[in-house]
Amino acid sequence: MTPIITPIRFTAASKIRTEQIVREEDGAGLEWCLVRPTTVWGPGMSPHYQRFLRMIQGGYYFHVGTTPLWKSYGYIDNPAFQYLRLLEAPAEMIHRKTFYLADYDPIDLLAWCDAFQRAFDARPIRHVPLALARTFAYCGDAVNAIGVRRFPFNSFRLNNVLTQYRFDTKAVEAICGPLPYTMEQGVATTAAWLRGVTPR
Repeated sequence: MTPIITPIRFTAASKIRTEQIVREEDGAGLEWCLVRPTTVWGPGMSPHYQRFLRMIQGGYYFHVGTTPLWKSYGYIDNPAFQYLRLLEAPAEMIHRKTFYLADYDPIDLLAWCDAFQRAFDARPIRHVPLALARTFAYCGDAVNAIGVRRFPFNSFRLNNVLTQYRFDTKAVEAICGPLPYTMEQGVATTAAWLRGVTPR
């Protein structure tokens, strides 16, 4: 019997409720699993992430501190590969389980951004002490408060940058095997794609 694989891609509340329904109904009597894609990047990414990369391309982005910031990201073709492998997996390997879809090795945000800087041949990324970055963020908060919503830096974005998250992907790795793309390959493909996209 073909398993049901349920991607979770909506709001936080709908993600929780979707999982609750699948579990309560036991997948309507079919084999099922839940998948949770983490932050997915690559060609086709949203304008929000495009703006982030364009800041690197234009030389406006700066690192906060020098400590690695580890995050479980997934280059878009890798989660797609994982989806397909899970669809093909024997039901007993995935039934009633939850899988995080991401590259197996978390990326260091600083190294990831530096890779894009090199791909764009942009100005080297500067490092700013955390205390100074917080001051910039508070200034951004004030600018946002007077109605300039698109100001590129504020406390919310600083906290997003500083938040580290690593998910256990051993279970999905055991089923799916090696991923088709490295971070470096993903960066090269994404940078080439972004060069052909009109900024929004």
